[in-house]
Amino acid sequence: MRKWLRSGLAAGPIALAALAASAALSSGDRNFLQTATSSGLAEVTTAQLAQQRSASAQVRKFADRMIADHTQVNSELQQIVEQEDITLPTQPVGKDAAAEARLRSLNGAAFDRAYLQAAVSDHQQAIALFSREASSGQDSALKTFAQQTLPTLQQHLQLAQSLNSSITDPTASSGRAASCVTSARPLQPADHPAGGKRSLHGILRPQRRSRI
Repeated sequence: MRKWLRSGLAAGPIALAALAASAALSSGDRNFLQTATSSGLAEVTTAQLAQQRSASAQVRKFADRMIADHTQVNSELQQIVEQEDITLPTQPVGKDAAAEARLRSLNGAAFDRAYLQAAVSDHQQAIALFSREASSGQDSALKTFAQQTLPTLQQHLQLAQSLNSSITDPTASSGRAASCVTSARPLQPADHPAGGKRSLHGILRPQRRSRI
């Protein structure tokens, strides 16, 4: 009995620390985590659909960029929370899942129109979400993550808007859309230094990063 009590007391602080870490997140930070995770996963899965179903080489190139960038962003977010007792979605949920299901029913030009319209809307919503976290987030690691990711999302929105315009009116901006997708620089490893591992409640060795 005494041995059980001693082991229970020894494990108690660890369990309490994990509980306190999870409980320390504000409701805003928790909502950001859940929403950003689902939308980030959806960006990858819908872009994978675009690679299979799109009728446009430029849309497929845009999808390649979405897969590369959002896979990296999703990985960064997972690294921030991996030490915490927080359950995050492993696939798109809610409106993100519904949007993906709709795209699965389309092919060719119809798919391209729906996919690009969704890409514009989704990135507008993501920018609003990340802007709120960047300005008013309570957790320092999440706030920094949001600040550093915003420029990438803003560039994605510009690309999506340009491509969407070219699909709606091919004579108006197809050349500009092709140039934007071709010249836009994807995220590079140097943009996301491996050193300085971050945790949800602090950043060790914070490093300043820039994104184009």
